Amino acid sequence: MNYTVYCDESRHSGGIGCQFAVIGGLWIQRDFRDSINRDLSALKKRVGLGAELKWSRVSLKKLDSYKEISEYFWISQYINYRAIIVDQSSVDYSRFHDGDKELGFYKFYYEMLEEWLYSDNDYNILLDFKNNTDMKRLPKLHSVLRNFGQPRLISISNLTSIDSSQSNIAQLCDVLTGAVAADANGTEVGTPKTELIRHMVQSRNVSPLSAPSRSPVFSKFNIFRIALGGRRLDE
Repeated sequence: MNYTVYCDESRHSGGIGCQFAVIGGLWIQRDFRDSINRDLSALKKRVGLGAELKWSRVSLKKLDSYKEISEYFWISQYINYRAIIVDQSSVDYSRFHDGDKELGFYKFYYEMLEEWLYSDNDYNILLDFKNNTDMKRLPKLHSVLRNFGQPRLISISNLTSIDSSQSNIAQLCDVLTGAVAADANGTEVGTPKTELIRHMVQSRNVSPLSAPSRSPVFSKFNIFRIALGGRRLDE
């Protein structure tokens, strides 16, 4: 089976309210990618969301519209979501990441992706564009994932970055990842974002939204709180 994986991250830059970083991905069966994009375009138009979908744009005026966007995810048969939550206060960058936060960031990306790569499948992995200090970060991540996949008959045909403003699916990933990160870090009670998280909790039927899943197996909505360790990205 062929998948396109749309990835995004939230609260990874650190600072106040950013103890827990989240890296998430939407797994889309490639045969249904174009129809899902069309569905989201039509839904955005119907609910009055003409601009790019973003967690940061959830407001009281747009709350009902974003609830409908989230409902589309839950009812769609061909979209699956996985995220890892990283307690940034516990990351020892000096010991395990050569003092390089950017390197650590992409190691966590590897951890998010690796668990849902299965034999006899091909994956096209699309990360939200990010300015890296080292231009070799994405090629290196691609190479490491290919090395992981080859003996397991897993194909990683492509790994690159995209502008999320050009993809409705990437924007949906932004909304879901932002919601998980906000829930993990805590949001002010009574805000539109808190209400949207509550709505998602009802759909997931697990509280809180950022609660770890019982198993890492492929599922509709999977959350993993990463156990920090020293495995190197190039091992």
